Amino acid sequence: MSQLFSDQMSGLHGLDWHSQHAGVPVVALHGWLDNAASFSALAPLLSNHRIIALDLPGHGKSPWKGADADYSIWGYTDVLWQVCQQFGQPIHLLSHSMGSATAMFLSAAFPELVKSVVMLDAAGPLTTPEDRLANQLREGVLAQQQLVRPSRKFADFDQALSARLRGSSVLTGECIGPVVERNLQPAVGGEPGELEWSTDPRLRLASRLRLTESQVRATLAAIKAPVMAIRAADGLIPEAMFKDRLGVIDDCRFVECSGHHHFHLDASTAPAIAECISAFWLEVEGASA
Repeated sequence: MSQLFSDQMSGLHGLDWHSQHAGVPVVALHGWLDNAASFSALAPLLSNHRIIALDLPGHGKSPWKGADADYSIWGYTDVLWQVCQQFGQPIHLLSHSMGSATAMFLSAAFPELVKSVVMLDAAGPLTTPEDRLANQLREGVLAQQQLVRPSRKFADFDQALSARLRGSSVLTGECIGPVVERNLQPAVGGEPGELEWSTDPRLRLASRLRLTESQVRATLAAIKAPVMAIRAADGLIPEAMFKDRLGVIDDCRFVECSGHHHFHLDASTAPAIAECISAFWLEVEGASA
């Protein structure tokens, strides 16, 4: 069973598994529009480590950013630094999708904080070609000026779950249900019992800027910690792109496991992923003993 996690310095909330374990702590970072519950199937299987899964700003139970701020992918680095530097030792990063991009920035900029990185079906952030940067900035600025429509209201959890499943042909209610539940709150100004998403609607707006491909590759190459990149066989990242991008990392192990993009949330595929991760952490910790 997980416990609630709250960090006073960063203001972030999350879930904490195996909190009494004294080994190397693990900070888990979820994907876009997900939350800490994204690790609810995988974390219980990683019982040899304390797993602290965070709700990144604007997601889950963590606060939204201020009105003048945006959700640039590198903008999470500040709060993650605040959380991770408190442990007094290098930590393992366990990351999925967008969370792997945030892990990339943190581990490249602050190598002294990171013992290893696990990336689940991810190969870094989206990029913009150099000749598109001006257009990207224009689109992002204009998007920020748009009125964001009010969060959709739901009569109950089942209606919200159906809405989340409507956008995917592979997700099941059992798989994504914990994430949906954590992303709901009582609807502001709604009828009694009505629910709405707790995620900041601005997360869906176009980014003002993205890195170029060469900048992403240079940032990946700056990672000094050992990396395990686990690709979902039926996930979002083509194998060639996966290995080409992450191949710039000095110490990177490639693994493929069956399943879809959220394979770490699927009870049928999570055990194989947990086995790979546990063996990797054991190797990393043994090498530094």
